[in-house]
Amino acid sequence: TKLILLDSLLQEIAFDMSRQRPLHIIVSLICLLTVSLPIYNLLIVQQVSRKIQQNDRTCTEGFIWNKTEEKCLPKNPVQEEKKKEAKTEDAFYLYLTFDDGPNDGTPRILDVLKNLDVRATFFIVGRHLERFPKQAEVNRKTLVRLAKEGHCIGDHSYDHMSHNAENAHRGAYRGVKDDIRWFGEMNIAAVNSSLTNAGVDRDDINNVIGSMRTIIRLPYTDKWRVGDIHSDCICTEPDSSTRNAIDLSDALKKNGAKVFGWDVEWTMSSDNRYVFGPYDMVSKLNPEGGRRYRKLVILSHDRIHRPGGDRDYAEDLSTFIRVALKRGYQFRTLDTYLTDKP
Repeated sequence: TKLILLDSLLQEIAFDMSRQRPLHIIVSLICLLTVSLPIYNLLIVQQVSRKIQQNDRTCTEGFIWNKTEEKCLPKNPVQEEKKKEAKTEDAFYLYLTFDDGPNDGTPRILDVLKNLDVRATFFIVGRHLERFPKQAEVNRKTLVRLAKEGHCIGDHSYDHMSHNAENAHRGAYRGVKDDIRWFGEMNIAAVNSSLTNAGVDRDDINNVIGSMRTIIRLPYTDKWRVGDIHSDCICTEPDSSTRNAIDLSDALKKNGAKVFGWDVEWTMSSDNRYVFGPYDMVSKLNPEGGRRYRKLVILSHDRIHRPGGDRDYAEDLSTFIRVALKRGYQFRTLDTYLTDKP
């Protein structure tokens, strides 16, 4: 009806113009605007509605709406593969590492990791498998769990360099010639013997020995010799100990090992417990990563999880891992540090 009225008004305006009747023309134009504006708005609404309908088409699984052809078409497998690759490129890897085990805190860590299906790297001290017979027997059983449950085992020296520094870190490193003997075969021998006597499969033992020869962390010091990463810290006293630790790191790399430090530490208190909780630990994760883009090596210690304390530290670890997983972090072990692609 409005279109018929619009056509009639246009004819009347043309007639008035031919008769040169300006007043009639003005009145007709006002009427024309009154009629045409609702029609224009209706057309706009219809056009938008059509676009919304086109954009809101749903297709069955495996198909996607194609706006050009206005129908459902099979998903492009090449595009889907690119989407998967893009998701992989967004990966962020966390490398949980625990120092100074096995000890009475290690089994609790293993329980948490097993429950969450996460692997970690353990830098172990061979003397814990031989010293103090009763605890050593427990530690040997824990070592078997480490091997059988698929964790990465690294070398942390046979005695945590305590033959040089019984009182913490002072004087931990005296000279490469002697210091290097406390890594490698001396530490590996205690592990090899423990696993062999427990009847662990020889292939699994060889895997552990291989990782201990190539993955090392120096006690008391944040040294890196991994690929092109070369980083040192002044972590021990006196200065001569720091220089000796640097020389030792260089020598270990020359022998084919990777020396790992850490990017972020879950700090211990003076009584060897966590200083802060799991949510604070998550907040400390640098969104850019550490020595490598979107990769963070986290330092913790087995002894934190020993029995006792004023709260459930195993639950702290569990909460940290669950929150990190929920936020999209992926957990890896240090044997794949250089090959993991963010």
